[in-house]
Amino acid sequence: MQGAMTESDWRDLLEEIHAGRVVPVIGSALITAPDELGIQKPLYSLLAQRLATELGLSEPQAYATTGAAAAAHVLSGRERMPIYRSLRRLLKAIDAQLSAAAPGGQYLSPSLSQLARIRGFGLYLGTTPDHHMLNALRAGRPAFNAERHHVAFHPNEAPTERDLPTAMLRGGDAYLYQLLGDQDSLLCVDFAVWEEDLMEFVCGLLEHADQLKNLFNAFKDRSLLFLGAPADDWTVRFLLRVVRGQRLSSRIREHIVEYIADDGPELSRSTVLYFDQAVKTTRLVCGNPNEFVAELFSRWQQTFGVEVDDRRFLESLPRDMPAGAVFISYAN
Repeated sequence: MQGAMTESDWRDLLEEIHAGRVVPVIGSALITAPDELGIQKPLYSLLAQRLATELGLSEPQAYATTGAAAAAHVLSGRERMPIYRSLRRLLKAIDAQLSAAAPGGQYLSPSLSQLARIRGFGLYLGTTPDHHMLNALRAGRPAFNAERHHVAFHPNEAPTERDLPTAMLRGGDAYLYQLLGDQDSLLCVDFAVWEEDLMEFVCGLLEHADQLKNLFNAFKDRSLLFLGAPADDWTVRFLLRVVRGQRLSSRIREHIVEYIADDGPELSRSTVLYFDQAVKTTRLVCGNPNEFVAELFSRWQQTFGVEVDDRRFLESLPRDMPAGAVFISYAN
C-alpha cells in the first residue's frame, strides 16, 4: 500500500507506538553528520571516499557509499578484513571530530535523538555498525544502560549470548539490537558493509532463530517501522521473511504490520510492486526518512507531551523547600 500518511494513518501509528507495538528499524539514511558546509549528509556517504582511499582504490571520489568501496576492494581479489579495520578507524575518527565540535562534547544525529525520545519504543533495531543510536539512547533515555540494553548479533559467534534478555519489553526500558554487527571489535569480528556481508548476517539470523527466541518472539505482535532501507532494498524483503517466519504474501490482510519510509529512488520498482500488489499489509511511505522522523516526533509530542528527564528535574529542585511550598504527588 503506497501513498502519503493520512491523519487517520498517523493516529493509528501513534496509538500503536504508545502501546509498545512498534519496532523502528534504523537504516543508514538516518545516520547523518554535517559536511564541510554544515549540511547534514548520510554518514556512510561522507565516509565512502575516505574508505576507498584507505583501501588503496583508484579514483576514490567515484564511490558514493562505503558498501560500493568495499565491494570494489573484494572484487579486485583482495582480502576483506582490511575493510572492517579501516572502517572502524574512520568511524572512531569522525566520532571524535564531531564530538569535539558539538556542544557538551557529544554529537547526536538529529533524527536518532528524536527517535530516542519517543518513549513508546521499547526496542530499536540497528542495521549499521556505528554507535550513533547507542549515544542517542544514552542521552535521551536516562534508564538506558549499554551493558544491559545493547546487544549485537554476529552469525559466527555464540548465539546464546546474542539473544534479548526478555521478549516482554515493558517497564520503560529501551533495548538496542544491532542486527548486522557492531564496530566494537570486542562485540563482533566483522560487520555488514557490502552485499555478501548482508547475506551472511541475514542467513545467520535464520540459522540461529531457535537460539534467539526472545528476539523473534518480540517481533510476533509488533509492527516494524523501516526508516530508510538498511542497504539495498532486497535486504528489507529478506529481513521481513526471516523475522516473520512465513511467506509474506500469505498473511491475513486485516491491518498494516510494516511501514517503510524511504526516498522513492532508493526503492526499486520491483520492491514497490511487491509490497503494493502482493503484500498489502505493508505501507510504503515514499519520502525522506529523516523528514518522516521529524514529523513523527512532532506528532508524538503534540499527542503525548514532552517527556521529562527525571534526573534533570530532581537536580533542578532547591536543596531546601521554601516556606509555603506545596508538593503534589500523583501516579497514573
